[in-house]
Parts: sequence; structure tokens; C-alpha cells
Amino acid sequence: MQSRSTSSSRARAHFWLALAAAGLMVLPTAATALQILDEPVDPFADLAMETVTPETVTPTIDPFANIDAAPEAGAETDAAADQLLIEEPLEYDLWLDVLINGQRRKKIVAIHHGADGTLSATRGDLAAIGLMAPQTGDPSPEARIALADLPDVTYVFDEIEQTIDFFAPETARARQIIDARARRSKAAPAEDDPDGPTTTFGAVLNYDIYASASVTNGGAFTAPAPAGSFEAKLFGPFGLLEQSFSVQTEPLNFRRLNTTWSTSDPAAMRTWRAGDIVTSALGWTRPTRLGGIQMQNDFGLRSDIVTYPVPSITGSAALPSAVEIYINDKNRYSGEVLEGPFEIANLPIVTGAGTIELVVKDAAGNEVTTKADYFASPQLLKPGLFDYSAEIGFARTGFGTNTDTYDRRLMGSGSIRAGVTDWLTWEGHAEGGLDLISAGSGVVATLGRLGIGQFSVAASKTAEATGAQVTGSLQLSFGNVAVGARAQKSFGRFEDIASYTAPGITDRSSGTPSSLYQLSLSLPMPFENGGRASLSYTHLEPASGDPAQLIAASYGQKLFGGSGSASAYADLKSGRYGASLGLWMPLGNNLSTRASMRQTDTGTVLTASLGNGGGSEVGDVGWLLNTEQGKSSSYAATVRTKLPVASVRGRLTHRDARTTLNAQMSGAVVAADGGLFIANRIRDAFAIVDVGAPNIPVFYQNRPVGVTGANGKLLVPGLSAYEKNRISIDPTNLPLDLMVENTTAIAIPAAGSGVVVRFGKHSSGGTALVSFRDAAGEFLPLASTGSIGDGGGEFTVGYDGEALLEGLGADNVATIALADGGSCIAEIPYADEGSNLVSIADIVCLPV
Repeated sequence: MQSRSTSSSRARAHFWLALAAAGLMVLPTAATALQILDEPVDPFADLAMETVTPETVTPTIDPFANIDAAPEAGAETDAAADQLLIEEPLEYDLWLDVLINGQRRKKIVAIHHGADGTLSATRGDLAAIGLMAPQTGDPSPEARIALADLPDVTYVFDEIEQTIDFFAPETARARQIIDARARRSKAAPAEDDPDGPTTTFGAVLNYDIYASASVTNGGAFTAPAPAGSFEAKLFGPFGLLEQSFSVQTEPLNFRRLNTTWSTSDPAAMRTWRAGDIVTSALGWTRPTRLGGIQMQNDFGLRSDIVTYPVPSITGSAALPSAVEIYINDKNRYSGEVLEGPFEIANLPIVTGAGTIELVVKDAAGNEVTTKADYFASPQLLKPGLFDYSAEIGFARTGFGTNTDTYDRRLMGSGSIRAGVTDWLTWEGHAEGGLDLISAGSGVVATLGRLGIGQFSVAASKTAEATGAQVTGSLQLSFGNVAVGARAQKSFGRFEDIASYTAPGITDRSSGTPSSLYQLSLSLPMPFENGGRASLSYTHLEPASGDPAQLIAASYGQKLFGGSGSASAYADLKSGRYGASLGLWMPLGNNLSTRASMRQTDTGTVLTASLGNGGGSEVGDVGWLLNTEQGKSSSYAATVRTKLPVASVRGRLTHRDARTTLNAQMSGAVVAADGGLFIANRIRDAFAIVDVGAPNIPVFYQNRPVGVTGANGKLLVPGLSAYEKNRISIDPTNLPLDLMVENTTAIAIPAAGSGVVVRFGKHSSGGTALVSFRDAAGEFLPLASTGSIGDGGGEFTVGYDGEALLEGLGADNVATIALADGGSCIAEIPYADEGSNLVSIADIVCLPV
């Protein structure tokens, strides 16, 4: 009973407390209306006998704490407005012209004005104008930084001029980062960009057809049957399907070479292949043919990306200045920098060892020159960059022969490269399958500016044996002297996919070498017009067969306006040797002559030739006459030319009482955009240019490539895949009824595929130049606008009431809006006059 009584008392207490709180909420209004009683009622009077523990007390807020007196009548509106001014913070953005140390940055940035009067900017904007933000806090580019928190920086805000001038020492300035490659890059946007690579549906058949015939001095005639090699491609948004094969007509023989489907993702820099593939390889591994699937990183999809570390050069300019960069004494970059520190990245350097020279020249003519040495190699990867490849399939042996076959054991292979630092790249490789495991790891590192070194260790295990392989190499430069060294040593029986799946597992001819040692030296010679000599030594012990120990030397020299060369080699193990002397001389007009002598352990051979190299453009002709004298004599004449539809080559040879004629024709047949095209060999990407009219000149990268055919189209080969290719036309002779919005277009094809570039389309009706008059016989006012029929073509009236109308039929009605706000209607008859522009005069437009 006691517990129930206490619970009831507490319930009543909670009820009265709630009621009292409600009363407190309405008291201010009651006090205003009743002037507040002198003796306020105690809302807790009925609870005087109730005991309340501290745990049951709820803190309350005095609703009258900030009110000194009731407001006067009629003042509520002004008080509310003042309260709004207090509660609504005054925040806004100021778009200000920025100066640093009195120098304009040619940038407008948003400076945020806070409610408390502080000014701030985002990290990204501060970096863009060249100021360093504090390293603490939110690192995102959108994070706001108070200008007062910038270390060692003061500023002056000119509200009238809407400028802000920062005063910052060198230590508070962020470097201007200038990409030296940006303005030279032709790389296309990523594939998900609307301007990214495109392709149409189509097919290509490349062909090389060979034929020959010979006759002896005795009159015996032979003519082997023609043969050919072919490459068929089927392409579209699904990717690229390729099939290569050779055909011999007598006896009829078809030999399949490669069948591969591939597709690429430029945004991810990744390529997938299925079918006949070749595994990836590092400097210490061997590639292998598989029938299977491959996923491979492909930096070739993005030519704007430099994969290896490239030196950058830094400096500081007291005033806006012009900068020039010389790489090995050749000007490679010219540009401008603003006042302050700067960094020029992605320099167009030459790989290997070199020298960079930076020249900074301001408007006053002050010039500062800085030099630095560097070493760059494509064997390295930039820090954080990965290169990888993974394959799985069945090993293929005997490619291109009668023993071409696929092994029945499933094999896999994978390689990876990772940029660790600017001077160190890690490499890893693994391959294997049933009863074979082979894996290794290596590093590539620069040795200062002297060169680069590589070292790797690999091991393998099969059911029969285990083995290991160690590889190391050095490439060093000492000024103009280059030194190379390589060593590879196998221990036990080291295996990889190529050796393990070779026909006859005991056949070691395809195994990795037991040992390989190489040394090379290249150095300039102190003779007039330069000259360079090279020496090399190779010691090879193959997995099976006889060892070889080769020494070789060569020398090249500019001579009499041409060049001379000498070389020699000897195999210290077998006793075989050889030496040669050569001289090449230009004769002008693209003519040149060459003579040489070769001496080997089998005899002496003398050769001489005279030729015209021709060119690679359509219509170019090249020819060569040569003779060879030794144990036997031969005489030959070769001629080649490039036609619009194919390249043709012929060679007539007389040797040992036999005269032989060889002929070759190379070209392509293309089916795309609803047409069939005959062209020269398509090696990569191409474009079908559709102008819509014949005999219109077409240009590729501002170079003429042909004129459109009778169908108004032209096939343009030789485009660069995944890059921006500029194609343009000469509109001088376009027909009048052809509508062309632009005369230049950018084509971005995928690899091995075609893209359609359309320039014009014919109007659906006729075109005529019509002059309009009003009912009084005056020309319609200039700039009056009209249209043909309902939703027809629109036009604007020019001088003398003339307007060019398109899309006309036999009978037409035009509605014209006049300058005074009125309108009129005109009836226009039309009759086609062939290629001539139809002129229709004095059409009367009657007011509506």
C-alpha cells in the first residue's frame, strides 16, 4: 500500500509540473494584456506538502529573462524587422580581380564575406592564384580558408575597384604548375566523354598477292601459282574481330594464322583480347603464344600520359617573364610565366642522360639561365602508376607451320610493374599450370644520372625438376660514352611456359639459356664530321647445342656529303667471321648510290646500286638498280608505285642463267557506311568522309589526301587511333543545294576501325534566290523574317528585298513578318534549273 501511495503522489506531482510549464508559456501574453498582477499566483501551491527528490526536478528557463518591459502598442512591426536584421546573417560572395604583390594574376575569384565580416576563399582558388593554404583542417579543394589565417600574408581589399591585393613572401607562394605537354597533346577524351572515340559498323580485307615467273637461258619456263596473305577485320561498337591467313593456290592450301577479338576502354586504359594472344613479357621473361583470354593495361590508348618519371624544372620570376627550355642544346619549349615561383612539368625530354637549360627573360630584358643534368628511361614507371597483364589459355606451338597446334594443358601468366619512387620500379611475374609453377621478382632503378640498372630472381618447379634464374643488367652513360652489360644465369632446370609446352618435353632447344653474358661499348671518335664506334662481346651457352662466343665492332662516319660504315664479327668458338665496308652517297633529285664489300669465311661479295627512293604519297614512283658479284653474279631492277587503290611492286632478277619476274600488289577492300571502297592497305584506323558531292578536295591534318568520288565520299587511311584527327574540306565548289554547317571536323576512331565524318546534306527541296515587293511595289524592309509553309525553312530578307529560300516545291507559300509588326503572304512558284541557281524576281507579298 505504501508503494502505491507514493506512486500516486508522484503522478500528481508530474501532472502539476506539466500544467505549470504550460502556464509559464502563456504568461507573457497574459502579462501584456493584464499589465501583470502585483501578486502573481504560485502555480506550485498545491504541491507544498509533496516531497520532490532531486531526480524529479526538471530545469526550466525563465521566459521573461530578456524582457525589461512590455512593448509599446504599434511597435511590434519595427521590433520584428530589427529582430530579422539581427537573426539573418549578412553573407555573400565577392567576385574580385586578384593581384599578388601588386601584379595582376589575370584571374577573378570568389571571396566569401562572412556574417562576422571575415573574408575567406576555397583551397582550390587559393592554389589557382598562387597562395599556399595552411596544411591543417579539411584538405579538400572546396574547404574554405580565412584569409587572415594565411601564414605571412596580408591583403588590401578595394571595394570600389573590386580588387584584392595580397602581399606574400616567396615562402607563402604556391608554384605555378605548367604542363609542357598540354598544348601539344592530341589525345582524345575518355570513352565516356561525348567527344570520345567512335566507330561505325564495317569490314576491312587487307591483302598482299604475290606472283612470279622465270625462264632459263635454255628457254625452260616456270610460273608458280599465285599466293597471298590476308587480314580480315570486322569492327563496330562491339570491338574488333581480326582474322589473318595465307592462301596458296596450287596446290590449294589455306593456313589460318591468328583469330582475335579485342575491345579497349581508354578511360581505364585497359584492353581485353580473346582468341590467339601473346603473353606479356618483362625484360627477364619470355612471351608465349596462347589460345585464350587476356586483360592488359594499355597506356597506348592515352598518348597524353607519360608513364615514366620526367624531370621538371623550377624557378622564380620577379616579374611576368618569358621562359625557354633547351634539352641538349635544342629548344623544346617556349612559354610565359607570371610573377612568382613556377614549375614546368612533363618536359619533352629525350630519354637517356641529358642536360636541361632554363632561360627566364622579363620585359626589362633581364635574363637568368639555369642548367641541370637528368636521366630518364621508359623502363621506369611514375610513382603510384601500375602496369599489368594477365592471360589464361592453351600454349600454341608451331605457329605458321604444318605442326601448328595447341597444347591441352591450361596455362596462365601474369605480369605487373609498379612505380615506387622516381628512381625505383618493382616488377613481378608468375606463370604456370598443370605441373608447372614459375615466378620471379625484380627491380629497375636509376644510378643517379649515370644510367639505369635491373636485377631479378626467378624460380620454377615441375614434376621432373626445379630451377632458378638470376638476371642483371646495366646501361651507363659517361658523357658521350655509353656502356652496357647484361648477365643471365640459370641453375638446375629452369622452365617457363615456352619450354615446358614445347613438342617433346625432353627437347631442350626451346629452353632458356644456361648462361648469357654481354658487354657493349659505344663512343665518339675524334675525327672531322664526327663518327662513332661500337664494340660488343657475347657469350652464350644455350639449353642445348653448341656455345657461342662472339665479338663485333662497327664504325660509322659522315663522308663526302654521304656516310661510310665498317663492321666486323668473329665467333671464337666456331671460327666463323665476317667483315664489311659500305658507302652511301646522295646524288640530288632524290637519287642515291650505294656500294659495299662483304668478306666472310665463305668468300667475298661486292654490291652496287643506284636508285630513287620515291615517296609514300599516291602517285610516287621509286626504282632501284643493283648488282651483286661473288661466287655467282646477279643483276636486278625494282620499281614500285602507289596508286589510289593499291601499291604495286615489280622486280626483275637475272642470276645463274635464270631470269625471274616477281610481282606484288598490296591493298584493301573496305565495306562501311553503306558503300564499298578500294584503297591502299589499312594499317590502323581510317575515316569515311561524306561530303555529299563529288570532286570536293579533302584534307587530313591540313594535308591534301584526295577528292570525293561520284558518291560524294572519300576513304582517308592512316588516322591515329584514340587521338584527335583534323579533317577538313574545300567548300569552293560545293553545289548550291548542299548545306554545310562546318568545313572542319575532328575524328576520333578506335584502333583498327573506321569512323564516318559527314559534312553536308542536300536540302529536301529546291533552292532559289527570291526578291520580294510589297503591294505598293517597294522592296520588303531589310531584316524581315519569314518561313515556307507550316514549319518550313526559315529565311531573312536582305538588301533589295532578296532572300535565299531552301526546301522549295513546285508551289510554295511564304509568310513574312514585317518590321512594323504586321505580316504578309506571298505565293512562290518554283521550277528546277539543274545545277544553276534559280532566281525569282518581284514576288508580291500581300498584307494579311
